[in-house]
Order: sequence, then C-alpha cells, then structure tokens
Amino acid sequence: MSAYLKKNLPKYILKEIPKGIPLNPSLEAEDVQKFCSVLKIAAKKIDKDLTRLQRIDTIFSGTTCVQVMLRGDLLLCANTGDSRAVIGR
Repeated sequence: MSAYLKKNLPKYILKEIPKGIPLNPSLEAEDVQKFCSVLKIAAKKIDKDLTRLQRIDTIFSGTTCVQVMLRGDLLLCANTGDSRAVIGR
C-alpha cells in the first residue's frame, strides 16, 4: 500500500493543482484552503484506487503520509496518520 501511495499520490496532486492553486511563490489564505482541498481529493482517489484496483480493505490497513510544500517563504505541511515532519537548520 505504501509503495502505491508513494508512486501515485504526487500524480493525483499535480492533476488537481491546475484547478485553482496559483503556481506563483506567494499564497493567500484561500489558496491554502484550495491546497488542503487538493490533498483531500487526492487522498480519497488513492483510497478508492486501493480498494478497487489493489483489492485492499483500507479500513483495516493503512499507511501514513507527510506532504510539505514550500512557496517563497511559506511552508505548508499536511500529515495523515502518525507521521510528522520536522524542519531544522
């Protein structure tokens, strides 16, 4: 399941981004909301694929995921499951 997610989640995210998230370095509050929506849509599509294509019962099995996007001086981080991202300098 993790390998499928790793391979396919970026594709789903990139398919959704042109639907409303600007590719310029600065993001407004509404752009952050759009980004969160893109992540939710992508996660739901992956879940559906895993159930349909891989015949995996996603209720009793799973994976974790951390997604980080850097736009100019803004860092957005989203996580699913027990994984977290840490940034250090």
